[in-house]
Amino acid sequence: MFSAAQCRARSLQHRSFVGLLLLTCVASLRAPIATAHPPPEAVVPGAPEHRLARLVVNTRTIDDVMKRYGAPSATRLFTEQGYPVGGGEVEYTWMLQGAELRVWTGFYLMSGTRVETIAGIEVALTTGELSKPLKTGRGLRLGAPLSNAIRLYGKQPWRNVVNREPTALFAFSDESELYCTLDANDRIVRMRLNGPVE
Repeated sequence: MFSAAQCRARSLQHRSFVGLLLLTCVASLRAPIATAHPPPEAVVPGAPEHRLARLVVNTRTIDDVMKRYGAPSATRLFTEQGYPVGGGEVEYTWMLQGAELRVWTGFYLMSGTRVETIAGIEVALTTGELSKPLKTGRGLRLGAPLSNAIRLYGKQPWRNVVNREPTALFAFSDESELYCTLDANDRIVRMRLNGPVE
């Protein structure tokens, strides 16, 4: 990894790339669900998943998220040492009817302008009925049985237990990952989509 001093010494284009790479990696580490990337034979065939809750990871559309879901219920800013100068991470939370939406972004300055990119998206069931379905680009809905995910992604997930909760991980060729937290009946109660490391 490059230090902040090394980033400053590079060209604007190189600093932007390194900053985005660093922020995406750090955002993934902050995730509430963490595990190692599964072996190559566990990678889901076909196009990688980049959509969840009508949002797309690794895009600069945080303003579009706010247009779609309104102002967030909570925001946490992280600007620890090790980020490029003027860079950091933000965790946005929205309380929706029947679910909680979280979006993690990384940001950095390029020519004095803040560039903010979605690094991860999470939806989790809360109490009550969902007002509208929250689903992935392939159509996997929050609250669906794991068997639906296996049918849609064409692969058995990598199963694990994280923080005493059963999880299923679908990994993609570009290293993006869809984590599903399951209840006792293998129903998906949380989905977290981590974007690819570019």
